[in-house]
Amino acid sequence: MMEVQQLELDLWQSLEIAFRFPETADLRSLCDVLEQTLSDQSLTEQLTVAGDVLVQLSEVHAARADLLISGWERRHNPAEPVVDLENCVDLFVQSLSLDVTDLFEEPEPVQYPANRKQKSSIQEEGSIVGEVDKNTLLDWVDQVAA
Repeated sequence: MMEVQQLELDLWQSLEIAFRFPETADLRSLCDVLEQTLSDQSLTEQLTVAGDVLVQLSEVHAARADLLISGWERRHNPAEPVVDLENCVDLFVQSLSLDVTDLFEEPEPVQYPANRKQKSSIQEEGSIVGEVDKNTLLDWVDQVAA
């Protein structure tokens, strides 16, 4: 009977340590200790102890899963880390104006030849473009259509 109590104490201490450090817990050895503890007990005691231990083992599994998932999310998080800008105000330039006049050059003036041709009245007289009376135009369209 003393040995059963000692095994039970070892089991509960091991479960407490496993709950505090779920990433290093050896769950298989905890199950082995549970089997040894249950071997010399009555059925009612076995069911009571096994139920309590299985609840705690499931909590250890859940804590381990949370640690693994949070570690994975930290490694594979596509978002940039959030930076507290209040402590870094001096690192940023807070200006709304930007002087870009040094980036542009003055355009070079274009020199036109001094001997440019003047408009001649001959070109205007030789043109066939001019005003036409509406009736004359309609008569011409009728002649072409016929």
